[in-house]
Amino acid sequence: MNMIRLRRGLVSSLRNALFKMPGAMVIAVMLGSGAVAVKAQGHPTETSAELNRQVLELYSSGKYEQAIPIAEKLLKANERQRGLDHPDTATSLNNLALLYRDTGAYGKAEPLYQRALAIREKTLGPDHPDTAVSLNNLAALYQDTGAYSKAEPLYQRALAIHEKTLGPDHPATAQSLNNLAALYQDTGAYSKAEPLYQRALAIREKALGPDHPDTAQSLNNLATLYWATGAYGKAEPLFQRALAIKKALGPAHPHTATNLVSLGVLFWAQERWSEAKDGFRRGTQIEESNAQGVLALGDESRKRAYMETLTGNTEIAVTFSLDTRGKVADVDSLGLQLVLQRKGRLLDVLANTYSSVRRSLSAQDQQRFAQWRETNAEYAALIFRGPGAMPAENYRALLDELKNTIEALETQLSQRSAEFRTQTQTITVERVQRAIPKDAALIEWFRYSPFNPKAKGQKPRWGAARYVAYVLKRAGQPVAVDLGEAIPIESDLSDLLVMLRDPGSTLVGDLAHKLDLQVMQPLLPHLGDARQILLSPDGMLNLLPFGVLADEQERYLAERLQLTYLTSGRDLLRASSTATSRQAPMVIADPDFGLLDKTAAAPASENRRSTDRAAGAMKFDPLPGTAAEAQALKAILKLKDEQVLMKSKATEAALKQVTGPRIQHIATHGFFLEDQPLDLDSQAGHLQGQDRLHAPKGENPLLRSGLALAGANRLRSGRDDGVLTALEVAGLDLTGTELAVLSACETGVGAVQNGEGVYGLRRALVLAGVRTQIASLWKVDDATTKDLMIDYYRRLQTGAERSQALREAQLAMLKNPARAHPYYWASFIAIGKEKALDR
Repeated sequence: MNMIRLRRGLVSSLRNALFKMPGAMVIAVMLGSGAVAVKAQGHPTETSAELNRQVLELYSSGKYEQAIPIAEKLLKANERQRGLDHPDTATSLNNLALLYRDTGAYGKAEPLYQRALAIREKTLGPDHPDTAVSLNNLAALYQDTGAYSKAEPLYQRALAIHEKTLGPDHPATAQSLNNLAALYQDTGAYSKAEPLYQRALAIREKALGPDHPDTAQSLNNLATLYWATGAYGKAEPLFQRALAIKKALGPAHPHTATNLVSLGVLFWAQERWSEAKDGFRRGTQIEESNAQGVLALGDESRKRAYMETLTGNTEIAVTFSLDTRGKVADVDSLGLQLVLQRKGRLLDVLANTYSSVRRSLSAQDQQRFAQWRETNAEYAALIFRGPGAMPAENYRALLDELKNTIEALETQLSQRSAEFRTQTQTITVERVQRAIPKDAALIEWFRYSPFNPKAKGQKPRWGAARYVAYVLKRAGQPVAVDLGEAIPIESDLSDLLVMLRDPGSTLVGDLAHKLDLQVMQPLLPHLGDARQILLSPDGMLNLLPFGVLADEQERYLAERLQLTYLTSGRDLLRASSTATSRQAPMVIADPDFGLLDKTAAAPASENRRSTDRAAGAMKFDPLPGTAAEAQALKAILKLKDEQVLMKSKATEAALKQVTGPRIQHIATHGFFLEDQPLDLDSQAGHLQGQDRLHAPKGENPLLRSGLALAGANRLRSGRDDGVLTALEVAGLDLTGTELAVLSACETGVGAVQNGEGVYGLRRALVLAGVRTQIASLWKVDDATTKDLMIDYYRRLQTGAERSQALREAQLAMLKNPARAHPYYWASFIAIGKEKALDR
């Protein structure tokens, strides 16, 4: 990450101040000779001019989430009634792409911009001002994504067109000057940028007036350039003047937020701590308010893209809070509150969306959700089984069609969820603090890149990634502890995980102690007398079994403290849900996987609950321990025969029929696939051998992990193929399920995404509505897992808390010399609500 994150927020458009991204031009309103009629469902017919006006107004006021569906509708109407190559269609393409770009959906914006440019070059000519608009917009997108060499010639061409057709003193020429200057600033060519910014400002003050939003844009950009070169005295009055103009847009406008954060950075560089804190506080509050609206709509990919646009300001504010400890009052709360608001945010939004739809009485909503589940299942099966005899191009087309359907359904469900939600409470430190148990402490880790506000010229403004941990208890102020650079910590963590997965390794103790000194020992003085620790890791720390960390006396952390995992401290607020279970406990175990190729079977000495990858094929061998485990749990939980599904009854279809059981226990094979490109052209028949061990690069990471059920070895097609991916698990209705235990291998691992946890089964279960889950971090031994699970449930039945029962079962196994190695007892972790089950 570089300074572009901040500077992007200091540029505007031709007609509307657009501080969000560099080089964004006009939302064009040229509709041609006539306006098409558009009929929206449930609304009277509207003309394209009216819709375009709505888009323009919503965009100008920063309500992007409301503008996008109208812009999408208008594009379809113009394509249908005007034609695919009409200038009005180009205008609609431009407008929608601009909205996508402003919410971080760059991949969706680029093809729309390219189409708009091609239409305008063909219908209007290569030197038309509207062609220059498209050149500018496409260049701005390239600049956003760091493709500077592709952006510069487009900007230069747009400037030449404007100077030639509109004149050297036209506002459009000023916009082109501004955009080219912004590119030079991004690449460090400050001497080339300054005269262009100054010329753009002079044009706008003369042509538009001193209080016009575009004048504010020029003031901001020039101020940013002065800040970057250390000329703080020149920068401040320009920033302040721009902010005064921008306030006319409204106190909650995204551009106002960016101005405030920019001023915060300037004050920070001048060591004006209190003024800087105020700028960050006010700016990030506006961002939080806007995020609630944007995240309420759109599919998951668009939500994720939008959250990424906030990363830079989040890291800037966190760095400030750490840099000014002891200089500004309550600054740790500023950093922690921002982390609580943004870390795990997407998971929280999606879980609320699914929960809202499940609670809806609308048959239409239920039908949409059912269609979303079915389409996801079809998509997952197609990805996992491969193209078969289908031509590669047909396979790609079918995948694209299913993916587009999924995204459209997610958008509809999100919009309906937003309608159900009458009020969304802002996450604050105080709200989370009240949810922490009296004898507990929350540790909130955050991986960030530190920002240097005083860096000048080409000196790097962003440093190497680091970890910070915030300690928060039921009473008192939060405490922030900087743990140091991330790469050394993650390197030691990787080494430790290798040792933990090998029961014969002898180096676990040394590595566990080394990592303990890095990520836990600095925090112990702030935990006080807390005996229960709520762990909210970030980055690769999500894969660390904290219980194996060892102190100087070689005592494991699990021996000293009770540990429960969270995605974010905000999970504590979701744990207070009042939804109740709707079915008795269910156990699924010992599936009949079907015929097994003997050449692919795992050696008898490695009877693990995972696929055998070393043999070069993803096949599933029987697990005798799961059968004994199921019978023991049947007796402990006093289950009826129909509550225990085994052999041919342990099917994917049967599992999908279960709704909200009090306990869901699944004992089978788990799998986690590496992220690798999939060469469709080389596929012949079903995906077999090593090809089946990888998920296509760039696909939904929830496709990379899952569970094997009855028939998994038969390579059947269809939705009941015996392989239940995490993507399909996310669509299950487990609302009210108190405990889900995945008694299988690697059910707690997945694709780690900073700020959003692990994309795998553990995330999917949260989306499905589960309150507490037990998952594993590596390949587990069949017999050992059976014994651990039986002991765990016996302790649950005595009234032990969910995480405490797991801890006690693990410590009991630790006392057995034959199973004292952490490989045997430390793989499983408790995630979510910690309270005891009601008996």
